[in-house]
Amino acid sequence: MSGQRLLGWVGPAYLFACLVLGGSAQGIWTNLVLQLVALVMLTWVFAFGRPLAERPERRLSWLVGVGAGLVALQLLPLPPALWSALPGRDTIVDGFALIGLGLPWMPFSVAPEATISAALALLPPLAMLFWILRGPCQGWTWLVVATLAAAGVSIMVALWQAGSSAPWYPYRHSSLGAATGLFANSNHLASLMLCAVPLLAAIGADLLSSRESKVAGQRAAIATALLLCAAALVGGILLNGSLAVVLLGGPMLLASALLLFPASAGRASWTIVTAGCVALVVGGALIASGALSLERWSGQGSIAERIEILRASLTLAGTYAPWGSGFGTFPAVYRLFEDPQAVKAVFVNHVHNDLLELIIETGVIGSAWFAALLWWWVSRALYHWRSPTASAAAKAFTLVSCGLLLHSLVDFPLRTPGLAALFATALAVMASRATPAIGPKPRHLTLDDL
Repeated sequence: MSGQRLLGWVGPAYLFACLVLGGSAQGIWTNLVLQLVALVMLTWVFAFGRPLAERPERRLSWLVGVGAGLVALQLLPLPPALWSALPGRDTIVDGFALIGLGLPWMPFSVAPEATISAALALLPPLAMLFWILRGPCQGWTWLVVATLAAAGVSIMVALWQAGSSAPWYPYRHSSLGAATGLFANSNHLASLMLCAVPLLAAIGADLLSSRESKVAGQRAAIATALLLCAAALVGGILLNGSLAVVLLGGPMLLASALLLFPASAGRASWTIVTAGCVALVVGGALIASGALSLERWSGQGSIAERIEILRASLTLAGTYAPWGSGFGTFPAVYRLFEDPQAVKAVFVNHVHNDLLELIIETGVIGSAWFAALLWWWVSRALYHWRSPTASAAAKAFTLVSCGLLLHSLVDFPLRTPGLAALFATALAVMASRATPAIGPKPRHLTLDDL
């Protein structure tokens, strides 16, 4: 195997490692390994990688670069007159006055150590994104296989957790008593299983369209295997008990079924496309509204607790508006506004709404950045679903990113290193126009490869 082809396996292997080892920020040593490998990958890509030829790739690269630059700027020291005038810094000013010290130069972030930690957590998704955009890759199908393999491993661990009298959990602070797999939060395992549904459909679309599957018996066997795998995923989602993902499961299954239709299927397939898209939007609306009125199936935390966190977070957003408190600082600033009477053994580390948390930490600038990224995402999703030459894998990754974004309205999957790497993978695939492959011709997965 040539060195170039060997490098092509780095992307899928690293994505698998992120999903297996990056299930929580609690994994200090595993996340350290992932971050060190990410640094090596980024160094190689920017030193030897290919230039960005496509406009969508360049735009995504610029958006990511601007976002990284904004985080870096939050760590630059500012003169006392400047940082003390920022909203929400009164507590820090009073603290220095209380101990009789003058105001020193300080960064924009109210908790710079938390911002540094959050910035380091971005290395794995950045490495995945730029490796796909600029590095060698064996093809998108192997990224799909890597994700499904990681989901399979996590599901097996979850089944053991659900059926064992002495279950093992990989992290000290976990959703004890629930099926979490290789994650600390059961909702994040559910999110991975939800993402696996369209990826499984993409594998099925590739196999059913391959030359080796033209025999009716083979096609029937493939369809049966896909249905069994899909049933296992649905069963895993129901066992996991995440209400948000259960609500999204039906629309995601409908939208994923579209991948099995050929481009020439005609009006019938587009009717299902429309129904799937409408169902996906309705599912997202149900999450945003119904999550506050229905008890979660997993029993982790009451709706009243979620509402209390939301109220305190809205207060935070107003206190630090319009510039924010600094990336990754929510856990530190939330304690300042938390009701002491409501404090329990379980601590609050995130808002359970990534968009609101982003607004708290980065203010109007971060919100504008996210709006630009969302505009880019919508344009790329429309491109892939309208293009007659778009691969099933590209369409599947649009559904993966959509599912993660919708789930982020009521949870924090993108704050998990593994799911953040999967989201970055989806964005990188969406940025490309053609299936990348090492060698002169693109190569798709066939039955002989499995």
